[in-house]
Amino acid sequence: TVTLVPIYIFCFLYYRDHLRQFMFRFVEADKRTMVLHTVDNIQNVVQGYMSGLFTVIVVVSIMNAIGLLALSVKYAIFFAIFASVLAVIPYIGIIVGSIIPALITYVETGSLTHGLAVVGVFMLVQFISDNILAPLITASKVSLNPLTAIIALILGAQLWGTPGMILSVPLSAVIKVVLDANKDTEAWGFLLGDVGDGEATKKDPTDDRGFLTKLLDQVRGKRPPLATEPQLPPISATRNR
Repeated sequence: TVTLVPIYIFCFLYYRDHLRQFMFRFVEADKRTMVLHTVDNIQNVVQGYMSGLFTVIVVVSIMNAIGLLALSVKYAIFFAIFASVLAVIPYIGIIVGSIIPALITYVETGSLTHGLAVVGVFMLVQFISDNILAPLITASKVSLNPLTAIIALILGAQLWGTPGMILSVPLSAVIKVVLDANKDTEAWGFLLGDVGDGEATKKDPTDDRGFLTKLLDQVRGKRPPLATEPQLPPISATRNR
């Protein structure tokens, strides 16, 4: 079932036009514009999730490579990428991705401690990925706040196991898009969304803070700089002209 998840996502993107026409048959003509906008947003959400997932794989690959190179593991770059791709599959992926290089290292060095250290590197990186990187990066790509992403991962694991963990974040993002499209449920969509959503928290386009700086500012409770509105001259000054 896990291997079918990417196929499901690909089919959804490939048949998006057919799905759009299918939904048009259930709504009135005056509401088709709203449906079209909602379907386009769902498509952007799925594409954004795939982009965020790829970003997480790249970052995890770099972290794995640094740890394995520090331990002088043979074929460190290959095993770093190999384990990062397998880590997309919860639980099973990290076990398979870490045991193989650990066994090779144990055979090469004859040191059990060295082999366990390799497993420790993968476990540490996976912990950081699951609890920090994945919720932040993938959630930002689909306009979800990290808390929503973490809760979605927990519920997905409890309800559907491994496939539920993989599909929980994009499914939550799709639900947010549907909630945003309805005035009666728009507030719930805002609750699931990122902190930067909405007019009240409009971000300054000149804000050039890096990812780590933004993360530290959120932990400290600092609000992002808001876009400054143009100041109008006083009425008295206008009259004097």
